[in-house]
Amino acid sequence: MRYLCAFLLFSLWPLSSLFADIPYHVRITWHEDPAGKATISFSTDIRYRHVVLYLDRTEHGHEPMRYQQKLAPQWQQQYRGSSVWGYHVRVRDLSPDTTYFFYIQTGRKTSEIYHFRTAPADPRRAFRLIFAADSGSDHAARRSMNQRMREVMLAHPDTLALAHGGGYVEDSDSWKQWDRWLHDHSLTTASGRLLPVIPGQGESEAESLLFREIFDGPGHDSGWYLSKIGSLDLIHLNTGRSVSGDQKVWLQNLLLSEAKRRWIVASYSHPAWPAESDPGLARRHWVPLFERFRADLVFESGGHALKRTLPIRAGQRDDQDGVIYVGEGGAGARQRSPVYSDYWYLQEPGYVSSGQHIQILKVGWDRLDYRVVLRNGTVFDQITLQPRRHIPEGTEVLAGQQADTDVDLSGSFRIISSSQASCLQAGNDALEYSLWHKACRDTSEELFRAESSGTDPGLHLLRHQGTQLCIEFLREKAFMGMFGIVLSSCDPENEQQWVRFRETGDGLWQIASASEQHCLHFSNTSRTVNGELRAGLQECSADGIGRAKESFQIRPWDL
Repeated sequence: MRYLCAFLLFSLWPLSSLFADIPYHVRITWHEDPAGKATISFSTDIRYRHVVLYLDRTEHGHEPMRYQQKLAPQWQQQYRGSSVWGYHVRVRDLSPDTTYFFYIQTGRKTSEIYHFRTAPADPRRAFRLIFAADSGSDHAARRSMNQRMREVMLAHPDTLALAHGGGYVEDSDSWKQWDRWLHDHSLTTASGRLLPVIPGQGESEAESLLFREIFDGPGHDSGWYLSKIGSLDLIHLNTGRSVSGDQKVWLQNLLLSEAKRRWIVASYSHPAWPAESDPGLARRHWVPLFERFRADLVFESGGHALKRTLPIRAGQRDDQDGVIYVGEGGAGARQRSPVYSDYWYLQEPGYVSSGQHIQILKVGWDRLDYRVVLRNGTVFDQITLQPRRHIPEGTEVLAGQQADTDVDLSGSFRIISSSQASCLQAGNDALEYSLWHKACRDTSEELFRAESSGTDPGLHLLRHQGTQLCIEFLREKAFMGMFGIVLSSCDPENEQQWVRFRETGDGLWQIASASEQHCLHFSNTSRTVNGELRAGLQECSADGIGRAKESFQIRPWDL
């Protein structure tokens, strides 16, 4: 009887108390820069004033003097609603694609020795990510799926991290549930190797301060952010906040600036193309952006089901240019019976089902391999995707041709006349922002950036560095009695703002309209405004006639 009582007492004791004096809940969190930064977090039952993390690329056992870095936590406080103390050590200036070993000392106690590997910076370096979401309601299933993740990492050492789409626990304000989730996450650890978490924020975590404390505030205050891993852009969005407004503007600007990236993948909760719930507002606000910028794959969660859609574009199947949506969360949450199995976008080769699952994405330079693994280890689904953006590594594509070494549109540059007599500059005549050609000077008014459209590698927005406005061709309307160009608010829907760079030889380039009918030119006969020569437009020359007026040097210029 006394043994039974002892067992019952032990089973009712808080999980954290079983590890008194020894750091536990040890984990790695990645945010924007997994190649160079990581947050190492852990917990203790009492507060320790002397806490040190010893870190090195080589394991030295528990010999502190041999470790190159000795780090103290930048954040330590009691988790909200608990007596447990949490610690974050934010490590910076890590080397990409490198294994780091560490252990933690709290007072006189030390942890075991752990290690993790940073993400690669080399875009041609292949790697795997595990995607999972909705792990809150079935404790046994969650532990089983975590063990499955561990097996994946053991079988495939190039597995870098777990990208979690949200829905970690049922009550995101309950420390008791988070305590259990963190202990269960330790099941992903394999022989001391930690599986970093790249945390997405689901709707249930939208207002959770505990979530932010546990994962060191991903996405700052917004919950949306970009993780860059090798050739992959992984975009974390937050359907717990307004999907329009600031978040939509951020997403559009991000896709504009990242359009030349090899792979673009997004992840969020509340599906736009659901298997179980009603469509989220992402269908109205984000889907058109995914389609326009040709996202490669979109992970959705929150539905507690398993699905893969047909390739979708403009509300219909499009096998050539459509976007595939996968999900919808099965890393421990009880699965639901899909109610939309007859929807057109879930028909073969798409599908809808239910079952605990994780998703594995292998990222290579030439292909994306997507795989669904069930709780019993069965591979349920697998597809391969080819690149949509055929951008040679380290180059920019202009008008369908590889740029030569004399042109660099990746940073700031100046647009200089072929005679080198004048530069394109921004001016303000109190009516609106305007463009002039003046004597070249090293000033910010001369700096521009080009942003690729993504859908057409030769098509760019030409953005002014200083004002964050875009060049607009005014061929179809008059400005102060003349045709020309101005700077106006950047609007990707405005066809008059898209330009092409056309090589004319001898290191010179034309800047043409999207239709390639009208070109920017400097002319001494152009009408002056307030005594300044205004940049103008004329028909593009295809045979060299008038080329001197149309052609420019494009010189990189670093701020």
